Amino acid sequence: MSLPDFIKANARLAGKRVVIKEDGPKMQLGPGNYVTPEFRKEMDLWLLDFFGTTNLMADNQVYHDKIHDLLYMNPRTYYRLKYVATGDPHVR
Repeated sequence: MSLPDFIKANARLAGKRVVIKEDGPKMQLGPGNYVTPEFRKEMDLWLLDFFGTTNLMADNQVYHDKIHDLLYMNPRTYYRLKYVATGDPHVR
């Protein structure tokens, strides 16, 4: 079955297509024209440094989309599973 355009399977694991949900900033300025682009960039960098990142997918959690036969996980979980499957600690 073909995937919707907004879903990008960017890896494979044990023959299954995998969507890796990347970490994102915990907080950033909302949309709007009330600040300059330079200030927005500087503030978003400060917020990222101060609050860090988060991910909707918890570590060691995998969702299976049976309709599209996809696995969803965060990067840490993906690389842990790749390590278990291959035994290579340098898998990337």
